Amino acid sequence: VKNTAPDVAWKAAETLRAAMSRKTRRFRVQKDMYPVDGVDQDWHFYKNGTLAYIIEGTHHNPQSLATRKASVKTSKPLLSALLDFALDAPRVSGRVTDEQNRPLQATVMVEQVKTYEGERWMSRGIDGRFDRFVPVIGDYTIQVTKKGYAPQTVSVRAGPLDSTKTITIRLAAAKR
Repeated sequence: VKNTAPDVAWKAAETLRAAMSRKTRRFRVQKDMYPVDGVDQDWHFYKNGTLAYIIEGTHHNPQSLATRKASVKTSKPLLSALLDFALDAPRVSGRVTDEQNRPLQATVMVEQVKTYEGERWMSRGIDGRFDRFVPVIGDYTIQVTKKGYAPQTVSVRAGPLDSTKTITIRLAAAKR
């Protein structure tokens, strides 16, 4: 399949790898390590725009408790870097509601991130929330659509979690 352009998931993985110390730099960012089709990471990205990663351990099914502990210890800095990335990476965040402020599950796409595989990134139905990582801090255009509602296009400023405003996008019922 063809990845998004720019490939935000790949950029995030490279950022994580760069955060690793020389001692733990044995991790690498790699595509197509072995044939796996339709893994849950792909589905989450396709459906929700969610970044998800598999961190392969340092040994294949280690029998020794000491080896398992060493493998987990080696992975800890990567997990810490992942949490730092989640806090510091630029994103657009918001909530989609109807005119009565009830949450809606709607398609929420970032115009500057091109998709090629029919991705439809959704807000959560339970609270209308969406969060999308974007390549760099800056201005982005969000397109929100839902059947039975008038589509809406909104300009937003992306930044790290602590500086990003969570916007509310209210969709009006489509006129019949």
